[in-house]
Amino acid sequence: MKLISFILFFLFNFKSLLKKKKNSINYSFLNHTFKNRYLNKNFIICLPGKSLERHYIKLNNAKNHDQIIITCNKANKLIDPNYQLFTNRKRFLTSDLKKNSCLFSPEMNKIIINKKLTTQKYDYIPSVNLISNFFNNFLFIFKDFIFTNNASSGITAISLAILMGAKKITIYGMDGYKNDNNHFYYEVDTKNSIFLKKREKINSHHIEILKKISYIKKINFEIIK
Repeated sequence: MKLISFILFFLFNFKSLLKKKKNSINYSFLNHTFKNRYLNKNFIICLPGKSLERHYIKLNNAKNHDQIIITCNKANKLIDPNYQLFTNRKRFLTSDLKKNSCLFSPEMNKIIINKKLTTQKYDYIPSVNLISNFFNNFLFIFKDFIFTNNASSGITAISLAILMGAKKITIYGMDGYKNDNNHFYYEVDTKNSIFLKKREKINSHHIEILKKISYIKKINFEIIK
């Protein structure tokens, strides 16, 4: 399975790999230990939407009640998580990191990571990004890996929680891409409205896939606004 993942990853990212200067692929994710790491545990996924501000006090208290908390990008500014997940290099570099462990997409450059981190441990997310029009909006969790195309940090975090054996997944701060500033912190997205609508459509499609996977695996799945 790991050999198949490597081959698929290489084939569908070949052109992208040749163009990457600031990023380089770290293949250590092929030997990960995420599968069922927290079997039958409850997971809380926190995204940096404005709605997160309504819940962050109770969420920080929840960390002491047998919950695994994963923050996505700059959601760690409000939440003290078990894991800080980053798929966006810019947001990682401008984030105020907690001392907790970090999770990165395989495309995140190890040199950049080590320059930013101090004492934090980190792992690479076992995701295979299939950059191909044939796999447009694709998302599939098979064996030990997440196969995806165009997945956001939130979708990646939810997929990882499923892979780690979640019994319940509750998502906060997933406010979507409906306008150019849905974050609780100030950040105007430079993408135009057409792009944001496309991202919203992709994200909604991925959410429906994850709901179906959760139903099959008997995982309680809930998005809190």
